Amino acid sequence: MSAAVGKGTKAPLNAIFRFQNQYIYQHEGLNDSFVSLESAKWGEHLKTVSLSHLEQTNIKVAKDRQKLVDDFWISLMNHLSKKGF
Repeated sequence: MSAAVGKGTKAPLNAIFRFQNQYIYQHEGLNDSFVSLESAKWGEHLKTVSLSHLEQTNIKVAKDRQKLVDDFWISLMNHLSKKGF
């Protein structure tokens, strides 16, 4: 899975990471404020989610976005389970 928030998306971004997100966007395009969308794609790419890098690791998650984080992890675990892991 890959992720993209902030510049170039409709997904919100913690203001603390705005500069970092815009810098990566200028050089590599859509990103999750740490990793560009293209750099995150390797192996079997499942989908792109609208979560920041920190949200993906359950850090700094706003209450209204917690369900997105939970759904991300449930989806990933279900996929791995179906693959036999």
